[in-house]
Amino acid sequence: MNNKYLLYSFTFINLFLIHLASATTINIPADYTSIQEGINAAQSGDTVLVDEGTYYENINFRGKSIVVASKFINDADYAHILNTIIDGSQSAEPDTGSCVIFGSGEGTGAILEGFTLTGGTGTSFDFGGGNLFREGGAIIMNNSSAIIKNNLIYNNESAVVSGTQGGGGGGISSMFGNPSILNNIIMMNSATYAAGMVLNWSAGIIRNNLIYANEGGGDFGTGGLMVWKSNPWTAIIENNTIAGNISTTTAGALSVEQTSAIIRNNIIWGNIQQTGTQVTGFQSSTFEYCNTEETYPGTGNISLAPDFDIERFLLNSTSPCVDAGSPDPAFNDVEDTSNPGFALYPSLGGLRNDIGAYGGPGAMLLPDISGIVGVRESYSNHFPGSIFLYQNYPNPFNPITNIEYQVSELSIVILKVYNILGKEVATLVNEEKHPGNYEVDFNGSNLTSGVYFYQLKAGNFIETKKMTLLR
Repeated sequence: MNNKYLLYSFTFINLFLIHLASATTINIPADYTSIQEGINAAQSGDTVLVDEGTYYENINFRGKSIVVASKFINDADYAHILNTIIDGSQSAEPDTGSCVIFGSGEGTGAILEGFTLTGGTGTSFDFGGGNLFREGGAIIMNNSSAIIKNNLIYNNESAVVSGTQGGGGGGISSMFGNPSILNNIIMMNSATYAAGMVLNWSAGIIRNNLIYANEGGGDFGTGGLMVWKSNPWTAIIENNTIAGNISTTTAGALSVEQTSAIIRNNIIWGNIQQTGTQVTGFQSSTFEYCNTEETYPGTGNISLAPDFDIERFLLNSTSPCVDAGSPDPAFNDVEDTSNPGFALYPSLGGLRNDIGAYGGPGAMLLPDISGIVGVRESYSNHFPGSIFLYQNYPNPFNPITNIEYQVSELSIVILKVYNILGKEVATLVNEEKHPGNYEVDFNGSNLTSGVYFYQLKAGNFIETKKMTLLR
């Protein structure tokens, strides 16, 4: 090796070490008022560390290899995720409504971690060819391999607006990229299609996420996750819990279209679609060691009630998903060093992979969302003396949920439950009620998983709400 090459090598290494030593942490709001100001000031390798609070922003990484994170990265306290909020609902630019934008080919050095992302409405983006797409309610990605981990992505939407196509990915939309989506809760987002997440011309690693209660459909279908034309890459979809999603057309849970994927160690349960099955495109993919409500061919697949709670979707010790994932040691749960041979919580049992979001080497506890799922509307939002039907709580539920309603005058009150086909399955109330607030429990222990509707009639008042039973 010549001396000139050695000199260049040592110089490069020294510069790299100097850069690492000079990497800084930018604190928000101590150093800059907004997250975007911190990003603008950051250099490659820096961390933009965000204190708890609500930030009405639509941040853009601008191609930088930086970490943008809440204080969750310091102490793994899940309260930081719930209390550090990027709300995308107040954008000054009508074409830019996503909470977070990776629009300039960001690589794996770009990391977003530890936030609640909500209120996003997607961004209009020209991905080439002069076609304008509206995508990515919470997160829009273009040619990016960024890492998205440990976030709550909640109540965002992506819909077609005038002059655009698409409307996909109420939670996340990736175009021409290869991102890593790890340990996130992606819930209650809506979109024209692929309500939870869409990978268009993209692959990536989708692992240890809870994807549930997202609702979409449209021409392309899909309530939960869609992978479309990921070639030449292969999307890896492992150890996710995909539950309670709804498609108004096809594929309530997962669709893999015009490509193939590796689908392994996932719980796919309680998803609803108007036609077809919860999963489409599985025929061209590796589909194994999954627990699915519907029966699909593949090594190690089972179809047994997953037996999980409805606050974090943690498996119970009696769940058939414990120690039922891939037996390959590469997929083993993390070992509890104080109890050799047994899995570290939140995984259970021995070391063999647990199916679902809490199994495998990347398993982590997800935030407690019991206070968000089915959250009741505040009484202060309604005029005194009105008739009102509240959202059931908890929702999803298993098998009991509580329904509350308010009556303003002496009325014959009828409260009934119907299945998705409109067939009555229960009458909860049918009697005269004086003005006041009332509660009634509904027990769905004799029903199958799925979406149900409950309807209140009082005088001329009629209202119907939706609830999801997950067994």
